[in-house]
Amino acid sequence: MKLLVALDSSMYKTPDGKYWCHTIYEYSFFERYLQVFDEIVVASRVKESDYNEVKGALRCDGPYMTVVDLPDMHGISGYFKNIFPFIKAAKSAALKADCAIVRLPSVAAFMVLHFYKRTKKKYALEVVVDPETAYAESKMTKSLFTRLLKEYCRKAN
Repeated sequence: MKLLVALDSSMYKTPDGKYWCHTIYEYSFFERYLQVFDEIVVASRVKESDYNEVKGALRCDGPYMTVVDLPDMHGISGYFKNIFPFIKAAKSAALKADCAIVRLPSVAAFMVLHFYKRTKKKYALEVVVDPETAYAESKMTKSLFTRLLKEYCRKAN
């Protein structure tokens, strides 16, 4: 069975097709899913990078894992500018898996989940941060993410 993991991360893709990050998403992070699933498809924001940008970074990819490159969008203008390539990539990710785990809250993960839900396949959520504290600087974002998170948690399998 193939699992989609949708998350909010900026991964870096080097010219050799390898994926890197500066956060927790080293390949060993994803291996826990491979204890249960045959393959995983990771939907993440990806930036084409040179080797200097990934010095000291963690290798993200590995066996039985593919990455669906979401546009590396940041800020409202970045989302509006890249909305159509993002929708295409999110739809593609949704069709590549039998079930999903979506790590929320984040704009990218919420958007992937929106398209995944249309497939009517099973999904689960991993709530990785409380929007009340993580987005405290923006009342609008905090309110929206809190409402969406509650709604999606009620509807998750």
